[in-house]
Amino acid sequence: MIPSEILTCQFKVNQTGCLIDIRWYLTTNMTGINFLADETLSSPLEHTLRVKTLMSGFGVIQQIEHSFYYFCTTDRCNDANVFKRILESLSLSSQLNELKDLLKPEDPFDGRNCLIYANTTDKSCNITSDIDSKICKQCSTTFTTETTIDTICATCFRDNVYGDHLGEEVLFNMTNQARISSWFIRCRSQGCNGLNIGRQIHNKSHISFDFNKFLSHNTSSKQTTSSSLITIIMIIIAFIIETFY
Repeated sequence: MIPSEILTCQFKVNQTGCLIDIRWYLTTNMTGINFLADETLSSPLEHTLRVKTLMSGFGVIQQIEHSFYYFCTTDRCNDANVFKRILESLSLSSQLNELKDLLKPEDPFDGRNCLIYANTTDKSCNITSDIDSKICKQCSTTFTTETTIDTICATCFRDNVYGDHLGEEVLFNMTNQARISSWFIRCRSQGCNGLNIGRQIHNKSHISFDFNKFLSHNTSSKQTTSSSLITIIMIIIAFIIETFY
């Protein structure tokens, strides 16, 4: 629910930026919205929008969630007018529920079925030559595309098992209009993190952002009236209907 008044972020010395954090929980038909000042990040971030579509769990505990996280670094850069412009410029749709069988866990789970492979030496890809797939408890693969570079990190978790999930995340850089796309899965079944999985997830989700539409709007910091808030509520409803149904 949109509050009757939105307190915008005024930049202070001890904060790194301002943000809008919105989450749509499709399974429970709920929406959470936060307009905040960020004081937790250790280093400055660029002007970005991070959008994610996620499916987790299986059967009666399956959850589907869509979200976006907008970060900026000027006074009132996360006000209701900016929020409205983001919604008008963002296109998000998915049919990830058609891939639900990939998250059906096998019992007992044989870790030797996890694919172990990487075409990157990035430290974030935790692959070592001594991985013993017999003790893998969960498979994991992340496919990332940045400009013309595609990276794959397929590995497994041997200690902690996180919730099984799959989805897509796209980072839009508002400064240089670059886009970084990632498709990911964590699962516990035979062949669930294979090299073809990224393409399957990609085919079932679509995230795009119209930079020109967003940046061409009037960015004045004029105070949002109650009628503008009503307009935003209607845009959210229309966005949800278009995106999820």
